[in-house]
Amino acid sequence: MISGRIFIGPQEVAGYYSRLVEGFESINQPYDFYTFSRHRFGYGGQSRSFWLGRILMDFNSYREANDKARLIPRLFLSILGRFFHLAYFLISIFRYDSFIFTYGTSFLKDNKDIPILRFFGKTIIMNMAHGSELRPPYIDGSYQSSDGVEKPALQHLVYLAQNYSQRMSFLERHCTYIIGAPFSSSQFAKRPFINSFALGVPCSTEGALSTKCKDDKLISDSNSNKVRIVHSPSHEKLKGTRIIRDSITELKQKGYQIEYIELQGRSNKEVLEELKVCDFVVDQIYSDSPMASFASEAASFGKPAIVGGFGLEQLKNHIPEGMYPPSYICLPDGITEAIEKLISDVEFRQELGSAAKSFVKKEWSVENVAKRFQSLISNQIQNDWWLNPDTISYVHGIGQDSFETKTIIAEIIAKFGTEALQVGHRKALEAKFVAFSENELC
Repeated sequence: MISGRIFIGPQEVAGYYSRLVEGFESINQPYDFYTFSRHRFGYGGQSRSFWLGRILMDFNSYREANDKARLIPRLFLSILGRFFHLAYFLISIFRYDSFIFTYGTSFLKDNKDIPILRFFGKTIIMNMAHGSELRPPYIDGSYQSSDGVEKPALQHLVYLAQNYSQRMSFLERHCTYIIGAPFSSSQFAKRPFINSFALGVPCSTEGALSTKCKDDKLISDSNSNKVRIVHSPSHEKLKGTRIIRDSITELKQKGYQIEYIELQGRSNKEVLEELKVCDFVVDQIYSDSPMASFASEAASFGKPAIVGGFGLEQLKNHIPEGMYPPSYICLPDGITEAIEKLISDVEFRQELGSAAKSFVKKEWSVENVAKRFQSLISNQIQNDWWLNPDTISYVHGIGQDSFETKTIIAEIIAKFGTEALQVGHRKALEAKFVAFSENELC
């Protein structure tokens, strides 16, 4: 066990850190978990902080609720909030030995606190592996509106790319370790970083114990004549929800009995209840990870996930042996066939669900992921945890089809030049982006 107390925060991402602190508790590692405000989907865990952190969360929640107040009260609350965060930061210098910062955020704006913490000899881990905090914005569909109608201005995407590139350079200079994902964090990186798949996504399987079982296999509570499929889009365009709906409609027309459940804006507790009784989930069709948070939650109940993406097979080459999670992966245009496969082949579906549950229970358990973070903090790092960004040249992105991505890149190059892509330090990758914009890659 690490003797010093760890800080985790200040932003939650899909329950990742609420589950991570469960792991720290299970191995008796002292920590505080603080987020700027309580998560709207109710993942919980933020109360595991000392008194100032709990006061700050309540204050920030109040400030957000009064965001439309008159200018002077709003300005006063903003100034007061910055003062509280500065106070928390100053206390943290004496309270914590190690910091796990989340989603590119820290106590102060623009991470101005990180060099100061390093000056005092603190271990700084910045997790930039969740996706859009570092992914080149021109290959990221999340900047479109949820219905896909409103598109981001090219100039805005160029500005963000420059900002992300500069942020990565700053973090590389001042953090002890950066955690990144092969396809979403490597484009702007100049130095090797810790592969997020080597650490895993913390998953709790305790909730599965309350699910009805038969012969130790999770079963569905839904109508036995129908296959119950769950999709939970936080952003319809990003997840490919319209195309998934069309696939479900097409399969119903072919005669398949399907109960399709679509969850939006629901609390995490409600989502977990639906996962208990479904047969499988369809996560998304344009992903750069085979098992993100929603799919991993489904796996904890023994429910397999369908995940579409352009490079998921190639991703296997960049993940440590035994750490590639078992989802049913497919190309985006193969989503209908993938859904049909899991509907019609019950034995395959159950075996995949069982494999997914075994994987998250063993490799991605909250305890094992917490222990890997302990090893990272203690500088006990295995060689295959490191990822060299120069070995990766992924250009397809996430959340939009390849034609959209190709068009955006081509327009940026035409208007702002190749340097606007901010990958000039990686000439081979830059050339691949140019080739992609000119002739769509398969």
